[in-house]
Amino acid sequence: MTPSWPRICNHPCPSKIRFRRNGDDLVYLKLGLDLPADFDPATAEIEIEIESGGESVYTGTLLVGDVAKRGHKWQFLDRRARKGSGTRDGIALMQTTLNRDGVWRVQFKAFSDLSAAVDPLVRVTVYVDGATVYEREEIWRERSNGFLHDLGH
Repeated sequence: MTPSWPRICNHPCPSKIRFRRNGDDLVYLKLGLDLPADFDPATAEIEIEIESGGESVYTGTLLVGDVAKRGHKWQFLDRRARKGSGTRDGIALMQTTLNRDGVWRVQFKAFSDLSAAVDPLVRVTVYVDGATVYEREEIWRERSNGFLHDLGH
């Protein structure tokens, strides 16, 4: 697989990753991935790992069968994740669609303790079935409530 983070829209919603720390720590990823045309989220194990300053601050894994097809989208939804009683590493939502241009649009939200994310040097790694489909390390803009990196710029 050739990893990339293409823009997922042309209006103001470029690929982005945001940490928010304000009581409910939130990992929010919105990105586009180039994956093989035969990729099936329902039959894949998908893992997101985030490091801050070289230290792991979040890992979330969806197992084979966790993601179900709903119309033209594939989705995992766990409303209990926000309250800490979720089933998959605080993952509240993982939704993906295949755009006409062959790019998989992914939206991911998870709640976790991100107090260890104090260094703006952040690495995000996405794995599908154990293979790295993307890894990116960047200095992120620190904000009063977390870190933000706009992958579209």
